[in-house]
Amino acid sequence: MFLKSLILIRSKVFKIIAIVCELSHLYMTMLVQKDLSFSGGYCQLFLWFGRYEMEVGNEPQEIIMSNSTIPTGFNNERSEHMLQEHEHDAYKLKGKLQDPTVCPQCNAVFHEGRWQWRQVPAEAHREICPACHRIHDHYPAGFLALQGKFFATHSKEIMNLVHNVEKHERKEHPLKRIMAVEDKKDGGILITTTDLHLARGIGEALHHAYQGELKFHYNKEENLLRVSWTH
Repeated sequence: MFLKSLILIRSKVFKIIAIVCELSHLYMTMLVQKDLSFSGGYCQLFLWFGRYEMEVGNEPQEIIMSNSTIPTGFNNERSEHMLQEHEHDAYKLKGKLQDPTVCPQCNAVFHEGRWQWRQVPAEAHREICPACHRIHDHYPAGFLALQGKFFATHSKEIMNLVHNVEKHERKEHPLKRIMAVEDKKDGGILITTTDLHLARGIGEALHHAYQGELKFHYNKEENLLRVSWTH
């Protein structure tokens, strides 16, 4: 009788362990796909050819991608969901926007909860959009550094890709713009953007096209993303 009870208890314990493992796996998947973070502790993930380290809590997060593969959870298709969609960038906004609102500088229209390119309604409220505010204040949301020997010998081709990505993104999302392109002393280039998703998207496009090493460094407190691509 005691043996049967022990076997039954062990069976239940194994089932509980299996459930916990499954939930842990699900949560880790969500962590990668949704860019969530634990409230404390340290998590290391090794996924196929990529190496990712996430320091959690209030510390910045750093993600390193190398070789020729971008694993699931870090592709362009879900970039809009990284750290939440920033169509609602609240930079310099004084409160909830009226609908519709038009930016007097770029003519982007805030309608149905997001900024978009459309015909400006005659009765629209006027307020400068977050992207134009950032450009005026020289206060980027994203930084993208490009460097390396391959970049130095293919800079024209690579910059064409950079501007094509920005053109495509800006067409659908008015807040995604390149602010400046500056030459660095080491021969590289620093690109600043009004939106952290754009910096990320350009970096991923370069990594997908040319491989190299791609690093993300996200500062949650400042809502700032630094991207570095080296090849």
